[in-house]
Amino acid sequence: DLEEMTVIDSGDMDTVSHLRRLNIKKAKEVFVLGESREPGRDSKNLECAKTVKEIKGEAIHGKPLHVNVQFDKPSSYSTIKRITIPTRYYENEQGEQLTYLRPFNFYENWARLLWGNCQLEGYRTLDRGMMVRNDPERGLVTTDKHVHLFIAGFNEMGVALLLEALRVCHYPNFVEASGDNKTHITIMDPRMDVILPRFKSEYAYLSQISDIEIEYKACPIEDESIRRELDDLANREDVVLTVAICLEDADNSLSSALTLPESLYYHIIDGQIVPNKDAEILVRQEIKSGLVDALDKENGKYANVKVFGTLDKGVDDRLLDDRMAIIINAHFHFKYGSTPSRDFFKLVEDDKDKALAEAASHWIALNEDKRFANRYQAESYKCYQTYRDLLEQQPDLLYQTEHYRWSAERSITGYRDMHDPAINSGTYQIHHLIVPYHDLSEQEKEKDKDVLVVMDKVIALSESITDNIL
Repeated sequence: DLEEMTVIDSGDMDTVSHLRRLNIKKAKEVFVLGESREPGRDSKNLECAKTVKEIKGEAIHGKPLHVNVQFDKPSSYSTIKRITIPTRYYENEQGEQLTYLRPFNFYENWARLLWGNCQLEGYRTLDRGMMVRNDPERGLVTTDKHVHLFIAGFNEMGVALLLEALRVCHYPNFVEASGDNKTHITIMDPRMDVILPRFKSEYAYLSQISDIEIEYKACPIEDESIRRELDDLANREDVVLTVAICLEDADNSLSSALTLPESLYYHIIDGQIVPNKDAEILVRQEIKSGLVDALDKENGKYANVKVFGTLDKGVDDRLLDDRMAIIINAHFHFKYGSTPSRDFFKLVEDDKDKALAEAASHWIALNEDKRFANRYQAESYKCYQTYRDLLEQQPDLLYQTEHYRWSAERSITGYRDMHDPAINSGTYQIHHLIVPYHDLSEQEKEKDKDVLVVMDKVIALSESITDNIL
């Protein structure tokens, strides 16, 4: 039935007459994916989105047309987040907004499906909810465990996994004073000496992320020193271990995932074989092959090996849904950006449609930098819901966690730490609040607290909205 409703049209995305055949004027939504491995793919995709806008401009009515634009390379995707997209890509000459551009990246989408707020069933968060435990005598207490993530293959997928981990791997058991219980991330690739200089130039401020330690190694995962390290980590009770293998060759990835040290699959305790349920092994496969299907049904030695990265799930409606982000932005805009401050959720109670329309107008005025900041805040809800019981007993631990998450997200985006409060320029991506939590003023700490306080309201309101806000 689906195939009967599908039309495949052969044409050139650079040619206006070819795009007109797609009946864009009546479209509900457009995805611009581009041609795989084509030179200049990302720039062509953005130009195609501009052409879609011009075709849409001949029939102005209703809300802006959603145009989701794929940016394939992490470098161009990172660039689009840091700059303001010119209005000519979504407005007509009269200043009317015709399209709503939503940049996305296939690799980041999959990283979010693994560990983010839109996590797919069958995958586990990197911390497995183990950073806090319930002690019968003392109640909720933090543990001495830490996450250790190994990434084999520093290609587009490897970079996306690293960046997503840097956004979400912030936990309430991190000890600010001593630096204990940091998240550890190890990335390995035989070409690391060639890849790393460029990566560090694109993401120059990752060293500002003080609760995560990153190590880069120029070797394959089969290297003997790596195998010894993995074997040791798999036997430690204070480590929550995940290994993600995303080599360029799918067969090599699968082979590597199935030939790791035995301790990653099972332990032998008192003469009994005990599956290692604490470790998670992720292996990238683009296509659901026979081997992959067999692995999905595996209940024996390789039960903790999970396939990810398949082409059929890289574009998910939930990943492109900005309802939560729009609500988050509206709350903080009305409370901290307005004079006098207003309670957005009270406005929703009084007149929901009017409040949401105002929220949409403020969202449209944002540049991509600020939009993604709100999107990534929503991404943190997965972690905060896991440890939400702390809000009653030790809420400051979660407020501190939020500050380190925010600092990491700003550092990834390219914000430079500058302690002088007199220098605070978003335009030049300089911020004086990328500092330890204890150095914040009480007023600034209140903003971190606010993220946790309104989380449930944001989720409830977004779930109550059936139509697109924009």
